[in-house]
Amino acid sequence: MGSWGFGNFQNDAALDYVEGIADQVRSQLVHPDEIEDLLMLMAQVDMLRVLVEHCNARPPEEAELIALRDACLEIFDEEKEEFYSTPEDAAERRDIIAKTFCRFLKVRKDWD
Repeated sequence: MGSWGFGNFQNDAALDYVEGIADQVRSQLVHPDEIEDLLMLMAQVDMLRVLVEHCNARPPEEAELIALRDACLEIFDEEKEEFYSTPEDAAERRDIIAKTFCRFLKVRKDWD
């Protein structure tokens, strides 16, 4: 196809490059039952969202995002007292996790 516009990510070479990076990030996303490092996982989720939203990378399926969101929030709820000294801090971090997935799910819907 070559190019379909004048933007930096509107050509096959750029999209191939973006997909290579996105594939590396996707390979780090684990099955919800295998989450070990929630902080790292959330960074990877948001990185992939940015690649989808701004660079035309292919997003995960909606069901995958929902399952991952639910697992992340459940793990957070189980472990929050180990990492946050106040309920307010824990609530703020939980809100950020939820909003991260909310943004990604919106980007996912807009991508279709």
